[in-house]
Amino acid sequence: MNTFVDSSEIRDSCSECTVREHCLAKHLPAAELRSIHGGRKRFEKGRYLLRQGDPVPYVYSIQTGCAKSYTNTISADEPTRQFYYPGDIVGLDAFVQQESPVNIVALQDCHVCAFPLLALKATTQRVPGAQDYIVKSFAHTATQAYELSIVASAEKRLAGFFVDFAERQAGLGFSRSSFELPMSRLEIANYLRLAHETVSRVLSSLRRKQLMQVSARSVHIMAFDALTEIADGTHD
Repeated sequence: MNTFVDSSEIRDSCSECTVREHCLAKHLPAAELRSIHGGRKRFEKGRYLLRQGDPVPYVYSIQTGCAKSYTNTISADEPTRQFYYPGDIVGLDAFVQQESPVNIVALQDCHVCAFPLLALKATTQRVPGAQDYIVKSFAHTATQAYELSIVASAEKRLAGFFVDFAERQAGLGFSRSSFELPMSRLEIANYLRLAHETVSRVLSSLRRKQLMQVSARSVHIMAFDALTEIADGTHD
């Protein structure tokens, strides 16, 4: 069930939110935040935050959980376009399009803060900090898409994925060396434009090198610096 929570309590609790330093709210003056905060909403695992082709009345800032975007295809595959983590904004494409170009589905139960699209658009025109944040969010998404399109080894792509996820965990106050993945190995393969078998082979190689090990969705990184060097392309 997807239901809104009264926004009055949520507005007052923004200052105590663990995601605030990574969220749109950090870049909004208190008065602006109170005026456009549309409340908090919960999406159960498997529920859609947005559907491809539908209007986008709200954009969502994820507080907890994880979601993914994908596009409809004539095949049975769901090519993963992007993963969304706490602090990320869902629905930014609506700033330039009237309808959502992708499906966005919750991979875990997600709690989000809702911001009415039209009100947020108007706010970004008045508040330079908010506008900069939106632009940087667009740029980050474009950079990720570019990095996936260039020629890079499967090992480098996987190392980069796990380093990014680990750093996000650390930024939220969690361990960067041991964590649970919200997505499946197949979803990771689709996102990195790799075959499922290739992902399994590279993970086995990283385990033999004693850099990291993955069991089902449990991840343990033993050599973070070495993994980062592979991701950056500086590993010998």
